[in-house]
Amino acid sequence: IKFDSCTVALRFILHVTRDLDDYNDKKERDFHIRAKFGLAKGKVLVTDDGDIAGEAWEHCCTLSEDKAEVGEILVTEMVKQDLERDLYGCKFDLREASEG
Repeated sequence: IKFDSCTVALRFILHVTRDLDDYNDKKERDFHIRAKFGLAKGKVLVTDDGDIAGEAWEHCCTLSEDKAEVGEILVTEMVKQDLERDLYGCKFDLREASEG
């Protein structure tokens, strides 16, 4: 999904998490949908087959699949800077970047 800004992307993710919480509140734990998110900024290439490639895509995959815990939204430093500029009072829990 392409967003006009990091703020719009974050708002979308927050909306999705609220919808998931509403859904999960009505279901037994075995039927919960659990999600974790990565948010990066940059150009990507989407092929006619729907494959996605690019550095921003790789960052999103690494953040969401390898580093985030269920319920977390992890962002790159570039996204963090945009959000701090656009959302006054936006706060982040910092994690050390790891290699790999």
